[in-house]
Order: sequence, then C-alpha cells, then structure tokens
Amino acid sequence: LKLGKDNEKPAFDNMTWFSMLFCSGIGIGLYMYGVAEPIFYYRGYGNKLYKTPWQNDDQFAQQALFVTLYHWGFHAWGCYILVALTLAFVAHRWDMPMTLRMAFFPLLGDVVHGLLGDFIDFISIACTTFGVCTSLGMGVDIIFTGLRRLDCGHGGTCASDIPTDHSTKGARQWKAGIICVITLIATLSVVTGLDKGLKRLSQLTFGLGNLLLFMLLYLDNTWFLLKDRKSVV
Repeated sequence: LKLGKDNEKPAFDNMTWFSMLFCSGIGIGLYMYGVAEPIFYYRGYGNKLYKTPWQNDDQFAQQALFVTLYHWGFHAWGCYILVALTLAFVAHRWDMPMTLRMAFFPLLGDVVHGLLGDFIDFISIACTTFGVCTSLGMGVDIIFTGLRRLDCGHGGTCASDIPTDHSTKGARQWKAGIICVITLIATLSVVTGLDKGLKRLSQLTFGLGNLLLFMLLYLDNTWFLLKDRKSVV
C-alpha cells in the first residue's frame, strides 16, 4: 500500500531516503555499540558464551557478530518501522497532523482529539526526549574521548589542555561545549527544513560514516581483516 497519495511521486531518491532513514534510526548507537558490543561479546563476555561449543578465536568472533546483529536486527528496527508506518499512513494519505495521537485514529476514532490524545502526545514527547538526551550523552562521551585520544596518542604528553579525566571540571566544560555545538547543528538542520537541512546533514553523516568504514578497511591490513582467523584460543 502506497503511503502517499496514489498519484504522488517520491520526494527523495532512494539513496537520500536511505541516508535519512539510517541516520535517524541508528544515530550514535551504531558507533557506540556497533564496535563496543561485538568486542564485549568477543572478549569481555566471551567466557559467558558457555552454551555454544566454540573452540577457537574465529568462532568466538563470529558468534559475537551474530549476537550483535541479533540485537540490531529486524525486531529492533520494528520499533521504528511501526511508528513510521502508522504516522505516514494517516499523515500522507489522510492529511492529518503528524502527531502520535493521530496514529491511533484508525483504532480509537475521534477520541484521540480529547484528553486521551493529549496523554498519548505527552508520553511520546517525554519518551523521545529521554531517548534523544541519552543518545546525545553517549555521543558527547565518544566525541570527547576521541578528541583526547587524537590529542594524547598512546599515553603521551597532550598537546593541548584536553583533560584526561572525565570527572574533572575541565572535562565537563569540554563536554558542555560539545553539546552546544551539536545542539546548534541540529537546530540549524531543523530550522532549514527537511528538504535542505536534514537532507544534507543526513547525506554528510552517511558519507562520513562510509569514509570511516573504508579507511578502517583499506588503511590497515586489509587481507588480515577480511580473512578468517583459525588461531586457537
């Protein structure tokens, strides 16, 4: 079933749509857990995988990726897809406001225009705010740690005043500054609209993510990263 009007054409091409979907659905979680989670299963949690008869390093690595993809698979995306489909249907086919209360209109009818609809919108706004704040907090820690890593190298003397301890006042000031920069960029992208700001920002972040992926693959030992390792633990 087409989510827009029957005679409407897509507003964005497939690559732009995928970039926007990917950046809004994954966000900082891909960089936070896309690397940390499989490594955690591979090493930190590896001893807990006692139910699987793995015997060597390669099998542990494959199992770690399997569990990670399970956590980030269809059932995780289902949370986004369910909300997106219901909102898109009522907003683009029935020309209703894009608020979460309207997603319940086919089920509840005109009741959503009253107090129950206000409660649904309140819950959705609160939960979205908590989720965005959590993602922002994780992202700030990642950016701060990355800047410190680039500045200090492998334990050497730092070239600038980036603190090495997250709990210090200087570290909090750095994080507050990072939050201000991220908030400014996000605000500008929203103010300029979906067709300009969010579209270009999604394309930029998706491009940078792919650049990082290819840099990690081709600037290191590519063959070593691609081949299976059969070394025994």
